[in-house]
Amino acid sequence: MDIKNNFGSECIFLLGAGASADAGIPISTQLNKKVREKLLDEFDDESKESELFNFLIGTILFHQGLQNKDPEEESVNVEDVVSTLKILKNKNEEILTAFVGSWHEKLRKFDKRLLKGFDNWLNSIVVSELNRIAQNPSRASYLDWFADLHDEIKSTINIFTLNHDIALELILNKRGYNYNLGFDKNGKWNPELFQGQGNRQGFPINIFKLHGSLGWEKEEDTGLITRDIDFSVTDSHLMIFGILQKLTIEEPFFELVKQFKTKAREASLIVVIGYSFLDQYINQVLFESLRVQRNKRILVVDKYPDRIKRQIEKNYENKVNTSLFSYLCKNDQGITNKPKDGYGTAEAFKEVNLIEKIFHQLEGLKESPF
Repeated sequence: MDIKNNFGSECIFLLGAGASADAGIPISTQLNKKVREKLLDEFDDESKESELFNFLIGTILFHQGLQNKDPEEESVNVEDVVSTLKILKNKNEEILTAFVGSWHEKLRKFDKRLLKGFDNWLNSIVVSELNRIAQNPSRASYLDWFADLHDEIKSTINIFTLNHDIALELILNKRGYNYNLGFDKNGKWNPELFQGQGNRQGFPINIFKLHGSLGWEKEEDTGLITRDIDFSVTDSHLMIFGILQKLTIEEPFFELVKQFKTKAREASLIVVIGYSFLDQYINQVLFESLRVQRNKRILVVDKYPDRIKRQIEKNYENKVNTSLFSYLCKNDQGITNKPKDGYGTAEAFKEVNLIEKIFHQLEGLKESPF
């Protein structure tokens, strides 16, 4: 089989927050620090908003302790805060509330109006931080590696991303690449573009934004899903944010997840870049794909690959064959215990011939006796 001509089905990419970090887009834990900075700027230390935020952080840390999580490995990220806030805001609608004898007495100070207002404020901060790349797209110039890859293989590239930012789109626009997000030229959602219709139009790069994006919007009355094709909308966003929202059967997420499951099963190699392996549903899809096809590998590219390797072997050893994972670090000599020897995504693309490594992996799988 010609690997280059069939690259779209042989290899897929999964991008996590680390893939955008070198463009100056904060990851979830960094976003939490940004939120605290904004909180100190806009609210008094004694304000109910500050008290609520500190209460949320303390509660999440306590919960992590109850689960015997290593405090050195764990930290509170903004998605945890968003999810916890939504639980509190809608606690009277949850069936488990009937089994709760009493909530923490401090919750009496946080009425629904405060919770809703803080939720809106928090989301506005997150959107603002994610959209900073629009002010200086050149910071994400290393992502044009995907355009270089297409120039090399002249075949479709399938990129699945968990990121809400528009860094990749901005860079591909600059290179003049006609990528496919599942929206037509008028900005209307059309999932058929990922199927036969899209193939006929010959999109060189398919981008599946599994958790939605800045600039995506869903009209409440009609359910029509649109995308701002000029990237001018900064206050409109159809995004899955927070661990409790990750599973949904609504469009566009249903189609995007379906595509991920299908293509993960079909691919011989899944290249994972900057993903922390903390999303249980994404992990389930990845691990199931390994069980379905024995002759498959996952190549992890990360700033701290040793940390990811430890986490996978510690938490998922009984769920997946960890020997099917391989890792890239700066000196390409295997896993290092020295974080300073790790690299960010930008350095990975510049210093490691990633295209060559990917083809080497694929060729090895084709020669495998399994």
